[in-house]
Amino acid sequence: MNISQLTKKRSALFAATVLCSLLSSPAWAQEEATATAAPAASPLKLEVYLDAYFRTDTDSHMKVTEGTGADAKETLVRKLDSSLNSIGWRRNEFNLNTAQVTASMEQDWYRGRATFQFGTIAQQAWTPAAFSAVQEANLGFKAAGNLGGEGNNLWIDGGIFLTHIGNEALMPRYNWLSNLALVTMYEPFYQSGIRASYNWGSMLTAQLHVLNGYGNIVDNNINKSVGWLIGYNPLSNLGVSWSGLVGDESNTGDAAFVRFYNNFNVNYMILDTLGIRAQMDVANQSNLGLYYGGQLTARYDFLDHFGVTVRGEMIQDPNGVVTTDKLQGFGATLGLEYRPTKQSYVRLEGRQLFMDPTNNKLFMDANGNASSNRFELLANTGIWF
Repeated sequence: MNISQLTKKRSALFAATVLCSLLSSPAWAQEEATATAAPAASPLKLEVYLDAYFRTDTDSHMKVTEGTGADAKETLVRKLDSSLNSIGWRRNEFNLNTAQVTASMEQDWYRGRATFQFGTIAQQAWTPAAFSAVQEANLGFKAAGNLGGEGNNLWIDGGIFLTHIGNEALMPRYNWLSNLALVTMYEPFYQSGIRASYNWGSMLTAQLHVLNGYGNIVDNNINKSVGWLIGYNPLSNLGVSWSGLVGDESNTGDAAFVRFYNNFNVNYMILDTLGIRAQMDVANQSNLGLYYGGQLTARYDFLDHFGVTVRGEMIQDPNGVVTTDKLQGFGATLGLEYRPTKQSYVRLEGRQLFMDPTNNKLFMDANGNASSNRFELLANTGIWF
């Protein structure tokens, strides 16, 4: 082998050695790992919630007037829908309370949330119908960070929201019972406007709202209403809150009036397996007077997957401040829940309503007999993921 061939052989060997060294070096390995690592998790979160039900009650028929003048006559027909509740609205059939998808995102300085829904809750409770598919749609930005301490932030949000008033949520998954108390039924379910919210650690929550009105997505007049919420948690197992709304709730063209609505709540977990929730609503309307209603609910989990709930409720609206039927009455509910997983439930609930026998004979049996009392039975199951 001549000198030239030997030099070429040594050069090739050196190049191969350098290449192997580079491929095995930590810097190369880190670069390769970075290039092949899974992409960062998306800040967008999706959630699906489904609730199906079957409901029956003793308010089975109603009278319908057919014809006009001398030919008019009353006919007894079967009721397809149930009054005084948005949960389990359809009678004697299997149906969906809700099938909904929520998309949400929260970054350091902005956030957004949208829920699209289908089911009998939206069909019964949402007006105008053009908005029935939109449960909530809002976005916001952080106006001030670490205000008064680490993690204490001031947010400004605008759009369509679920209500800030009440102790029972509209969707069954957030409640101990699926049936809503009458006082909850006549609180606003949704609202449209701007919200400023501030949390001082886990102890204090404060919100200020400027809204189109009491349960309004589309404004019914040129005026705006002001809402508020103050929540205080002095202990990890005890929370109290005061929320409300004040404003002119008259329709355009009608005489103006001011409604001042207040909602007071107490939530107390006595034990890990035993808790109570209570609320009292008081409203004054300048043209009609006073309205009040409330509910007290107790829950006991007697096994890992089973719980029993009882609730008493009342409503007094003799002047029709928030109820068109000027409701006055009481109710009692007993519910049994089985939770197969942490994100699912099966419930069976019985409820008896005792309304004012003089002014609230709102129910009717198959023989056409009017009554102020109604017994309800609701079975429903829900899951979210």
